[in-house]
Amino acid sequence: LPRLQRHQAMAARGGGGVIISFGHTTDALLAEEKTVTRREWTNGHASMFREGLLVDAYDKSPRVRGRKVATIRITHGPYRERLAEFPIQDVVGEGFAWMARTGREMPPVPWLTDEAALAWQGYRSALKRYFDNSFLVTEAEREFCRAMHRAIRHVVGGVWVVRFELVSVEEVGE
Repeated sequence: LPRLQRHQAMAARGGGGVIISFGHTTDALLAEEKTVTRREWTNGHASMFREGLLVDAYDKSPRVRGRKVATIRITHGPYRERLAEFPIQDVVGEGFAWMARTGREMPPVPWLTDEAALAWQGYRSALKRYFDNSFLVTEAEREFCRAMHRAIRHVVGGVWVVRFELVSVEEVGE
């Protein structure tokens, strides 16, 4: 309990110690293609975040030598959402469309199923086939979003959802 109270006190003062690590989706965050994240947090952890809070964004947990890569501002405090209610626009907001479009691997998220992996691979294949036809590329992305949406909505369970905006990116030292 003292640790939670310490973090809540820091959060109340505007940050300093409150972080979110982005792991496999860091590139999407830095490209300003990720504006929402879903987390399997405890109620106590989620209570440290609120609208307007500045949060340090890390590439991975500091416990495994992660580093701060950006600062984000929470635009909508954490709320619980059943994955069956996952909105289709969040396929883009999670950075998934950008990640697949730019050749990244699907992040190892527990609620991204085999069906989602098939959608990911199908979209990447379509991009290779249609690279010179912007209409077909756009249609392929729409179908990817629909397929990912269907796959995610079949998952049982719920997560914390946090919406945010990128405020600044850290300078990378040599």
